Amino acid sequence: MKHKIAAIDIGTNSFHLIIAYLDDKNKIQVVESSRKVIRLNSVNLAKNIIPQEVIDNTILILNDFVKTAKLYNSEIKAVATSAVREAENKSEFVNQVYKSTGIKIEVIDGETEAGLIYKGVQKAIIIGDKTTLCIDIGGGSTEFIIGKEGKVLFAKSVKLGAVRLSKMFFPNYFIDDNKVNTCEKFVTNELLITIEEISKFKIDLVVGSSGTINSAAQMINAKNNKVVNKTELNGYGFSKNELENIKMEILNVKSLENRKQIKGLEEKRADVIPAGMILLYSIFQMLDIKNLIVSSYALREGIVVDSSN
Repeated sequence: MKHKIAAIDIGTNSFHLIIAYLDDKNKIQVVESSRKVIRLNSVNLAKNIIPQEVIDNTILILNDFVKTAKLYNSEIKAVATSAVREAENKSEFVNQVYKSTGIKIEVIDGETEAGLIYKGVQKAIIIGDKTTLCIDIGGGSTEFIIGKEGKVLFAKSVKLGAVRLSKMFFPNYFIDDNKVNTCEKFVTNELLITIEEISKFKIDLVVGSSGTINSAAQMINAKNNKVVNKTELNGYGFSKNELENIKMEILNVKSLENRKQIKGLEEKRADVIPAGMILLYSIFQMLDIKNLIVSSYALREGIVVDSSN
């Protein structure tokens, strides 16, 4: 029997579970997956506290994940990222979850997160000997990883994400042109040092993963009248021009309700997608990225790889 890992990614915007194992060819085989949208920092940016109501909902979701993991007799590995690592009550959060579910959450730092994402991406995309930049945009942070032949040359986590920026600039999820400009300037300023560091490398390939990037690919596909699910996005590429067109379309739809009608956009992402697109397009511009390839694997698949070795 193959040793199965139940990898749980406790993110800012959603929780993900995959149950998977490495086969004889060292490829990831996913036997079950689940995703629940839950906003950990859903109350207020000034007070960085995960509310008790959200902790209670977390416990409900994770107890369901435990039941699924037991069905497959799999070992549970749970990691939490930016929302938990920045929360003032993270110890209380971790302790409550452990007492109620038996899950020991590992709160990982940004560099560890970046390294795990790279391990996942390598299983999804044939990178070969190319110097590869991986970009992973989450709800609370963005990870940048440069790797070559399995080695991480550069890893950095930046406190910019689709949920974080939405709360800062579009708290009522309505698009205002002045706020768009302010958000763009803020993102550019926050990215300057990281872009300088990345620019020292000669990048052969750019790979993107997670929510905002998957959403961009799905909307671009829908524009081309293709219906795809997330796993079919793996290896799909889109250009800067295609991204710019989608970004303009998103930002021209001012209200949340109208954005929910955009072809290819998951309804649950309609609130945070404007901020996500501003961030992604700013990265493209600042690094002069012409094309990006989508990886359907990211952090949770990296957990499987890491736990199987």
